[in-house]
Amino acid sequence: MAGFNWFDIVIIGCLLAGMAVGYAQGLIRQLIGLAALYVSLVLATQFFRFLSQTIAGILHVAPNTLFNMIGFFVIFFLALSITNFMALDAYKATRIRLAPWFDHITGMVLGVVSMWIIVSVSVSVLAFAVGTQGWLQAETTRAVVEDGLTNSRLAQLTQSMLPSIVTLLQPWLPSGLPALFQF
Repeated sequence: MAGFNWFDIVIIGCLLAGMAVGYAQGLIRQLIGLAALYVSLVLATQFFRFLSQTIAGILHVAPNTLFNMIGFFVIFFLALSITNFMALDAYKATRIRLAPWFDHITGMVLGVVSMWIIVSVSVSVLAFAVGTQGWLQAETTRAVVEDGLTNSRLAQLTQSMLPSIVTLLQPWLPSGLPALFQF
């Protein structure tokens, strides 16, 4: 694995996890998960600033990119968890019994696609957060993440997918794209 750094290994691990989950869940559950992913992205993109300002207010500091990143990820993963939990009832009867191999293989492909979207968005948000200003007392962590992103081959590849993802989000953002997705 010459040329890969720690960040590439994390991305590969995420993609393998997405593949395994997709294989286990199957096509229908992955389609429901993809819809949940879309809703979560829209909600996080719309409301991360509010949470960022709330966090900054609690800590009595000015909002910054670290709080924007934290706010985005908290809303995104919380919304993703809640929407998947609400769809749990639908999961019980979502096996394609006539062609289980088709169910598993297409679920696996959608699992990788879903994880690639999550990784692409995460890399974009991280790149924004590490590239614009310091992280208060977490400057060492910021530098490690920035180095990992800068030298990652796969992180650079995720940027090719981001314009397609952002295009799907734009109808829900009447005031335009947040700086997290300016590229």
